[in-house]
Amino acid sequence: MYKKIFAAVCAVSMLSTAFASSPVHDLMKHHMAIKQSTAAAKNDNHANFSGTWRTDSCGPDQHTHSMDISQNDSDHIIINGNSVHITPLLQSFAVNAPYASSNEIVTAHWNSHRSLAVRTVLISKFADSHAGAVEVGIYKETYSLINSSQMKVEYQAVGLQDLSIATSHVHPTTCIYSKVK
Repeated sequence: MYKKIFAAVCAVSMLSTAFASSPVHDLMKHHMAIKQSTAAAKNDNHANFSGTWRTDSCGPDQHTHSMDISQNDSDHIIINGNSVHITPLLQSFAVNAPYASSNEIVTAHWNSHRSLAVRTVLISKFADSHAGAVEVGIYKETYSLINSSQMKVEYQAVGLQDLSIATSHVHPTTCIYSKVK
């Protein structure tokens, strides 16, 4: 419905002789500039991470981790069932369940090295948290292909629990994943 209203406002504005100096015209110019710069930034030479990946000793816990990337193109990626649009804009997701609620804010973009850079802020509240603590996690991840059978994931993270540092991996951690299929 909002698209129809926006289209109608644009059509009326275009017919107006005052359109060249209207706020709608400025908004449309700004929107088109963002759209053109985003289209120019898209590069079909992005890395293809599709597949199932596994690492045997990664991160501070040194446990086995696996990752399933079921779709991967220049605009979109699905990692372990989580869909992320590759855009310089922020995306937000909310989950509410009887035992927890969370809000996640994500941005992802392809960098000049054909790597995928993902930044995330996650705010969570668990029903069993002591004293009603709110937890905040800030994550910086970069996915890069080493070759067709190996992927490097670099990450940094900081976790807060009611403004006290709960966990911190400020120094970059690098995990090498091998393609399983």
